[in-house]
Amino acid sequence: MVSKLNPPASRAAQVQRTELCQKILSASAAKLIVVRASAGFGKTTAMTQSMSRMNSSGIATAWLTIDDADNDVSRFLFCLNASVSRLTEGEAHTTNEEAIESQTASEAAFNIVVRLSENRSAFALFIDDFEKIHEQSVLGLIREIVEHLPAHGQIIVGSRHLPDLGLGRLRARGQLLEIDVSELRFSVEETTEFLVNRRQLELSHDDLIRVHNRSEGWATALWLASLALEGNASPQSFIQRFSGENDAVADYLAHDVLDQQPEEVKSFLLRTSILRHLTPSLCNALVPGCDSDAMLRHLDTRSAFLAPIEHEQLTYRYHSLFAEFLRSVLYARYPEAVADLHLAASNWYEYSGRFVPAIDHAIEGRRSVAQ
Repeated sequence: MVSKLNPPASRAAQVQRTELCQKILSASAAKLIVVRASAGFGKTTAMTQSMSRMNSSGIATAWLTIDDADNDVSRFLFCLNASVSRLTEGEAHTTNEEAIESQTASEAAFNIVVRLSENRSAFALFIDDFEKIHEQSVLGLIREIVEHLPAHGQIIVGSRHLPDLGLGRLRARGQLLEIDVSELRFSVEETTEFLVNRRQLELSHDDLIRVHNRSEGWATALWLASLALEGNASPQSFIQRFSGENDAVADYLAHDVLDQQPEEVKSFLLRTSILRHLTPSLCNALVPGCDSDAMLRHLDTRSAFLAPIEHEQLTYRYHSLFAEFLRSVLYARYPEAVADLHLAASNWYEYSGRFVPAIDHAIEGRRSVAQ
């Protein structure tokens, strides 16, 4: 639960999206802000940087990362209540599961709005990976909360798709701000900042322009390109072949990156790619005989594969697009191993008393066998 309530920690290689954050912070009239783009365009980074700036300005903030299991109304309400409690600290409100299950969705939405209204300070609730919500009862609950949100509150949503939250009505009222891929793309200056100042690559001005144009400002393509360019004896040749027109660039570059790893690193990456979050103990269950603590620390120093989870020691997640690539390789090369990996993860979570992810992995394991 804690990992769902904390944003990913910022990394030294991140470029500050100053203008984008300022646009979000200046949208005081918007009840709902939607940051929408496909994978790898920096939605989460823009949201976490905006959240940090809001905190510095005295605005109370809270975070919630969505996963597939949140399509269950009771589970979603429990998580949402935990997140809202961070905006209303000090208030005596129960958020136990029994109390939540005794309420209708409308009653729960009303109680959340009441709690938020009682807090007179400005606040913002960030909800990431919103595209995973498809259950209409959950969407209806969120629409109701947005509709009755107090004037000093905002909800900021990160999603790959337009969320079904009554956007037309909010747009007509001037209560909606939409940030799309055109604003998330890196500018030439941001590309230069990332490749030269953050990643310490020695590239000519012409090469920088070529990389920027070919990537079309796609943050993940630039990140993967920087990995492939590290120590490359012929950067100009690579840049000539580099294309950022579609998702194939991620596969191409990730192949370059993955194939350069030692076998023990490659095996670790593939076997743990099914996990949403990585800890040494959990990874050991999936990669027996590996010193997962040392491996995670090693990968973390590369600043390439992992993003640490804020406020959780030695807890990480893979970059989402890189994780998707790793899983595709795992399923293609070792389909017979997928079910056993999910079973190992399920058993670890069950032994740890975390039954929701245990059930999730058990279901995924059975699904992989059926396929």
